[in-house]
Amino acid sequence: MGDALCRRGVKLRQISSIDDLTVLADCKGLSETVKSEIKRSKRSGRDFAVLVFDLNGKKQTNTRRGTLAGDRALCRLAHILRSSCRSIDTAARYGVDKMAIILPECGAGDADIVERRICERLSMDREEPLLSVSVGIAAYPGDGKTPDSLFQAAVRALYKKREQAEDTVDPFRILPFVSSEQKGFLFHLRSIQGLMRELRGGPNEP
Repeated sequence: MGDALCRRGVKLRQISSIDDLTVLADCKGLSETVKSEIKRSKRSGRDFAVLVFDLNGKKQTNTRRGTLAGDRALCRLAHILRSSCRSIDTAARYGVDKMAIILPECGAGDADIVERRICERLSMDREEPLLSVSVGIAAYPGDGKTPDSLFQAAVRALYKKREQAEDTVDPFRILPFVSSEQKGFLFHLRSIQGLMRELRGGPNEP
């Protein structure tokens, strides 16, 4: 990716501290941005939102495919976050496997729209391994009035969503490294099995 593409849509020129791998703001730049947005929100009376993204399966990717593949997965996610940002938004690396976006003058509802757009773009990325994320949203000041409390609320929301997703039956959750073509075949096979059970009058599996 060219430097111009890496910087598209993100106000990196205003951030002094950049993560070398993802070319997003690093934790220091993220902290500076949040503190600045809190001050601006107090002056303007307008909310802002935080989205925290946790890349699912990165440790397994590192183990099975190598650390370069894991780093590549982080860079692919970072590229999608950058392309989903407005010029006033800030995307940042937040911890080892997490990233965040700060959305000035946005509430939780607006952040939810951004989350859905990013997840849709992730689903269109067919490079292996396929990417998936868990996402948590928090809005200032309703969910937290300090940087720490705000991010704690977003991370809590992230893990709550992950627990809910794990409670949902997903025939492919135990097969994170099969290809998209293999998943399509397995889904087709599962559908045929269900049809055969219906023809025999037998009960359907959950």
